[in-house]
Amino acid sequence: SLPKMDLIDSLGNDILNQIVLTEGKNSWKQRKEAMDNVIARLSKCSGMLSTDHKAFNSLKELIAAIRSRLNDSQSNLKPLAARAIGSILSHTDEQSQAKIGKAVFPSLVNAAMNDMKKTMRDAAISSLTSGIKRNKLDGGGTNLLSLDVFIASMESELSDAALKSAGLADVLFFLAETLQSICSNNNVALKGIKVSSHLAKIIVTSLLSSKSGTRLEAEKILKISLDNDLVAANELEKEIAKLLPAQQRTLRSFVPNSSSSTNEVAASRKTPLQSTSRSTPSRQLSRTPSAKSTPRSLTGSTSCHKPALFRSDSIGSIDKSPTDTSDHNPLQTSISKSSDKMKRLAAFGKRENWPEYPAQVCERPPLSAIKKSWSQIIPSSSLRALFPESGILSQEDCIKGCEVISRAIAHSRKNDDDSITHQLDLILKWTVYGICARDHTSGSRSLLSVLADLFQRLKELTYIMNDIEAIIILPYILENTGVAKSQFKETFTNLLALIKSNGLYPADRYGPFICMLVLEKSPFPKARLIAAIECSNCIKSCGLKGIGKKGIGIVGKALSEESLIENRSAYLELVELIVDKLNGDTARFASLCGDS
Repeated sequence: SLPKMDLIDSLGNDILNQIVLTEGKNSWKQRKEAMDNVIARLSKCSGMLSTDHKAFNSLKELIAAIRSRLNDSQSNLKPLAARAIGSILSHTDEQSQAKIGKAVFPSLVNAAMNDMKKTMRDAAISSLTSGIKRNKLDGGGTNLLSLDVFIASMESELSDAALKSAGLADVLFFLAETLQSICSNNNVALKGIKVSSHLAKIIVTSLLSSKSGTRLEAEKILKISLDNDLVAANELEKEIAKLLPAQQRTLRSFVPNSSSSTNEVAASRKTPLQSTSRSTPSRQLSRTPSAKSTPRSLTGSTSCHKPALFRSDSIGSIDKSPTDTSDHNPLQTSISKSSDKMKRLAAFGKRENWPEYPAQVCERPPLSAIKKSWSQIIPSSSLRALFPESGILSQEDCIKGCEVISRAIAHSRKNDDDSITHQLDLILKWTVYGICARDHTSGSRSLLSVLADLFQRLKELTYIMNDIEAIIILPYILENTGVAKSQFKETFTNLLALIKSNGLYPADRYGPFICMLVLEKSPFPKARLIAAIECSNCIKSCGLKGIGKKGIGIVGKALSEESLIENRSAYLELVELIVDKLNGDTARFASLCGDS
């Protein structure tokens, strides 16, 4: 057999430092040179890379370093990083390909779907192709272990943003071509594909895309999968059952025509499919159905409980167990204890150390205070999930806590009680702490999903938040509507709409207490801009009490201090609206503004 090459030894240990170097004006040139050297060295390798224990550990470090360059600040280095990863994958054995794939496939799939530049999307798909094909010296053909990892990675990266992306259709085309190629070769091993549930999720989710190209490719995968028994009809039924009734009806136009077995299943159901409590894949948020009439979602479509944006296939990473909707409330011990909510609210801003907005809630004292209050009234298992031993360092640390809160909401809904409101202040504080923690995509989705479900439950209970509860959470939601990452901005916007449209907090309180707070104190221009627009909406809906007398002075001061043109324009429109409500009395407006 041909000798195997230790890649790190041939490149030198300094290669890792060069790839991750970010200090200095010309550091990008060194990063580029290092990745060029990796690709050049592999192009001269006619054999395989060594993957024994020591060599493989070094190889993993190299892969991790190059993976970080997939998001390089120099956009021209991102495709280079993808090509370097592909070169490494094409020179490793079957087992090592699958192991490395677990580390890099999610990032490559995300880039292939969502990157703005086609050169990067193409480079990512090329790298994925190298990752699921065995080297000729290793037998050639498709690596089924890597294919399993790729399908699971793709399912985990499917989000609401991905469904609208330009690259999803290309990734689906790549998957369809791969599956068709394997099935054409009568590969019996594929019949027992281990990730059929992930493949079913990909198919069902992609068929709901608004882009015709994406739906077309998803139909191809559906037909290939059903014709070759890659996905069982019951797996598709499970995924369809998690959708809204209108979405189920849409999918019935695709699924029955692709398999007679699915026709039989669909025909046997005399009533529309309903979501039921069940075990769901990781990175997915289950929804609990309601027997009540379904309200309109924020986008105008019909929904059972949540707006379409918050359905399980678009946002969420909460893992539920079959006991999620049992009689057990994870936020209540078996021995009934008073939650002392009124005492906590009375102490807010006095004896407790909860920071005032715009302070970022990211220090231990506030978290310790929440834990102390909660420790007296909830089970120890729930406390451990909400407060990991290592603390909440990033939003990823909130995922298990989100599961606990989600189960508590489901319990409240199933038993038709208001138990969730007894600890609402603690839930909101914990959620804000998570929002202010270090960014993590899955963690963000979990937090936003829980908030959406919580607000929906409050709406069902016709609950109106008091000023303290509102001031805990709403300034941070309003601020993030302006400054959050693009994939989450729409989610924050819909959370605000959910609050306003359902009367969870009155407009004549929302304007003076929340919008004006953000307008006056936020350090982020985009947040102040959104706050100004919200103030205008409050005035239109309830007159000048929508911002209050103090708010008029804040607007005048903000206008005099603001330098950004876009913000000044929004402030001027707000001033015009105020003067109009004052019947054109500019002198009175000036008087209300005072010295600002």
